Amino acid sequence: MNNNSIEVIRGLVRPVLTLIFGIAFIFGVFARLIEPIWLAYLTVAIFVFWFGDRAFKNLGFMLKNQLQEATPEATEPSDPKPVISPPAVTQPAPIEETKPVEPIPELDIASFHEAVLKDVGPTYTEVNPCTIFYEARDKGVVTRAGHISQAMDYWNYLVGLAGEAFHYIWGYSLDEAMQHASEPGCPTCTTCVAGTDIDSKARRAGMAYYAILLDLRRTLEKQQDLYQLAQSGIDWKAKLAPQQQTLYSLGGLAEEILRTSR
Repeated sequence: MNNNSIEVIRGLVRPVLTLIFGIAFIFGVFARLIEPIWLAYLTVAIFVFWFGDRAFKNLGFMLKNQLQEATPEATEPSDPKPVISPPAVTQPAPIEETKPVEPIPELDIASFHEAVLKDVGPTYTEVNPCTIFYEARDKGVVTRAGHISQAMDYWNYLVGLAGEAFHYIWGYSLDEAMQHASEPGCPTCTTCVAGTDIDSKARRAGMAYYAILLDLRRTLEKQQDLYQLAQSGIDWKAKLAPQQQTLYSLGGLAEEILRTSR
């Protein structure tokens, strides 16, 4: 007998028994052999017979789950071990090559003036404050300026020479000459006539008076232009050709550099 036949017989046992007992109880009730109350008992027995095993299985499964929820398994607390991360390797910052700051060479005014006095005689055949001023201007044209501060020192020096040359011609400083412009005469020219201003008086006094007045004014103006250029921070070397990067040319072209850089 194979497994299939056994499963068929096993499946017929319960319904056949139920049918036999059911017919017997019904017959006994109608024959008044069994009390009717036993029919109710039979019904209960049949339900238990058919569904009792499933009910007990389900009930046991439910009780087992409730028991597991009520008493959770005690788990040993795990002692977490600290995770030690390896130290971060920091790359050293690249060392920038710092160029040594070169000191700004100062203009040696004393040596420059000695060279002017040495060459003024052979150049102009006469040595006086005017020719000294002109010789200093000529040397500034050919002397290279390495830094703008050198040009500023030179122009301060040149303004002083221009003032001495003006006083040599007029006998006055510029301020004194302007105060006495409306008066006839001056310390070096008693015959010059009065003027409405210093320019008209200088033209009437003669070419030397007017020329040195213009030279002094121009020197003062270029000095101020050079100071403004120094304060502006403009790269003046990028604006000038190499042959123009001299003590005199830097001041003479300072106003042009400022104007074209705006």
